[in-house]
Amino acid sequence: MKKILILMLTAIAIASCNDDCDHGFIDGQINSDILVGSWYEEATNEEDIYSPSSHFYGKYCNQFQQGEGQGTYILDPERNRMKWSYQINGMHRTTDWKLRDVTKYQFIQYSDIGICTYGKIVETYEMNGGETQKIAFNELDVQGYESINENIATVSSDGIITATGEKGTAYIKIKTAEANVYAKVIVGANVPDLWIDYSSLLGRDYDGMKELLGPPSINSKENINGEEVDNYSYNTPIHNILKGVSVAISSTTHKVVQIALNIYDGVPQNIIMSYLKNHYYMLESNYEENFYYYTTSNSLENSRAVYVYDGEKKLVGIFTKDGIGINLGNYEKGLGMSETELVDTFGEYNNNTGNQIIYNPNNSSINQVAFSLDSLGHVDLINIQLSSSVQSDAVMDYFQKHYDYFGGTNDFMGPFLQWLSKDSFESNTLLIGYRPNFGVITYSHLDNSNWGKFIVLNSYAKGVGMTKQQVVETFGYPFTETTEEDGERDALVYVPKGDIVEMVAIYIVKGTGIVNQIVIQLVEENDVFDDGLIEKFFDRRYYYSEKKQTQQGLLLRWINAEKLEDATLRASYYPDYNIVVYGSLE
Repeated sequence: MKKILILMLTAIAIASCNDDCDHGFIDGQINSDILVGSWYEEATNEEDIYSPSSHFYGKYCNQFQQGEGQGTYILDPERNRMKWSYQINGMHRTTDWKLRDVTKYQFIQYSDIGICTYGKIVETYEMNGGETQKIAFNELDVQGYESINENIATVSSDGIITATGEKGTAYIKIKTAEANVYAKVIVGANVPDLWIDYSSLLGRDYDGMKELLGPPSINSKENINGEEVDNYSYNTPIHNILKGVSVAISSTTHKVVQIALNIYDGVPQNIIMSYLKNHYYMLESNYEENFYYYTTSNSLENSRAVYVYDGEKKLVGIFTKDGIGINLGNYEKGLGMSETELVDTFGEYNNNTGNQIIYNPNNSSINQVAFSLDSLGHVDLINIQLSSSVQSDAVMDYFQKHYDYFGGTNDFMGPFLQWLSKDSFESNTLLIGYRPNFGVITYSHLDNSNWGKFIVLNSYAKGVGMTKQQVVETFGYPFTETTEEDGERDALVYVPKGDIVEMVAIYIVKGTGIVNQIVIQLVEENDVFDDGLIEKFFDRRYYYSEKKQTQQGLLLRWINAEKLEDATLRASYYPDYNIVVYGSLE
């Protein structure tokens, strides 16, 4: 492949000369019209057109560069040479090419910077999505067909072209014993490409990315809406439109999940907008100021990808239809997290009010995410304010697809719809609420069945094994401190404000300075203890160990491992006294 296409006329990258060069041509003489017509060079995705009046026009688009140009040419058949003359940046330049194997259907053009094989474009078809067309070319013995871009047009073994519904230009290779020639298929407007089909990267792995783009310039770890990705960057210094491309590969699935095209500041917005309009389908129902959404097909459902243009930042993002139809991220993962854990997962926040941590994500679907903290500093409620451009139907369709509908109410604020994750009711911890009149989504623990109220109960378990300083840093300063009668343990006593916990005593062994037991006195009367909810709560978090009668009444126990010898923590529950005890097994 040549390093620079013949129309990318830069002084440092193309074999060129000035007006004083003498190539032995007779100025203006054209001895053959064999090159008149349209030609395609597959390796660089370049189409050149030669006219009988010795003018040429060319357009090209590949991962390295994009552009179009025109000028004049002089053909010297006897010496197998061709001389180009053109203007670039106000300067007149010429280029001398060598030719070989020139026939009616193919020629090879080369110089010290590379070699290119051109095949004749023998048919051109303008088609609409869904239409079919039989290739008419039969001048040579045809051996097979191949589409260069099957996302735009496919071809059968007997030469039937089908336009898939995506816009753009596809070239169909017609394979013959003498040469490869091409049929050109135009779907939509016949406009030059500004970039290659980067959406074909979606779902590829690292090797698939390298196959199309080559090795990346830079790679780094990043976080996108709570998902860790490996971000690979490509510099495109000689591209007319793009100054760089970034490809994000999920650290979980190891597949490409999004692509970002970084546009030069000097490229007018109307050029990008015109290209997007002519090459894709505008998603009218889902765009906002400075964000423009386009699908690869005429419906979101049938599209391979969605292109999102950020006019302010000069970026084009490419996502799967599921990832951008409505992009809610993975913020529900924040339930139960501390401030530090939120930062580790979602990055630095924009504001902290003391009881709320606020994010203003760079997300076309979300304006703001607020994580509300409980008395222990852990997230117990998440509120998401959607962008005004997000349609309520899209939100409900998204939740219906990914979750189980739980029910809805209608109060003075309007409809309130709820969904659960696709688990059994007893094992469910996530309740999703949506108020379409206000564009607000809430994530919470399933507190309508009191699961959420037990989260604070479980949070004390992590105190086992802590030092006194760690206990204070985690739970705050105690209400009081006492020492047991035998003097072997100190107790830090907490009186939290909550629905189910009345008092907590954290016992620290004096000899080691380590917490070995935590005793929690539950409130005397509360309907949250009905229907065995505490037992169900521990059943889903730990392994059931034993049930027996003691002097203190019924005792239920769980451990944090499948086998006792592997366990480090025991949870005990005395239902007759409403007491929960966490103890160390180490």
